[in-house]
Amino acid sequence: MKLILKNSVKKYFIDSPERSGNMSLETDFFMEPIKIAVIDDNQGIRCIVKELLNDEPDILLCGEAEDLSQARVFIAAQTPDVILLDLSLDGTEGGLEFIKELPSLSPSTKAIIFSAHDESTPAAKSLKAGAKGYLCKDKTFQCLTDAVRQVHNGKSFVS
Repeated sequence: MKLILKNSVKKYFIDSPERSGNMSLETDFFMEPIKIAVIDDNQGIRCIVKELLNDEPDILLCGEAEDLSQARVFIAAQTPDVILLDLSLDGTEGGLEFIKELPSLSPSTKAIIFSAHDESTPAAKSLKAGAKGYLCKDKTFQCLTDAVRQVHNGKSFVS
């Protein structure tokens, strides 16, 4: 089964190879994309994430922020489903403190800490603070999309 994005509208068609002959079952339905925001003080990282997720039909990058003050305003207004949050914002572990604030800004938004630290201690601290995922920035594109989808679906993700 494959999903094909039709035009710029988030409308999908199912092409089912299980059907006999060359016929295909074409059923259209609307599926809301997973709205994500990237909060990272590194513009290069934000651009890379934007580029990587650009062709994912079920993930919509709804915004980005370079600091916590921008993030607060954006999240309160847009209520993304998932945020990718840099652990070391503002030169400190600002991401951890922000996770504790997140439920008051947008109770349904889930956070994935997006960090350069590939160690268990920051991951454990992040999950304890309320993050639903921890992803190292050096992981592959597949890990990024898997993390977003799993966290959105209520599971935890650590890499």
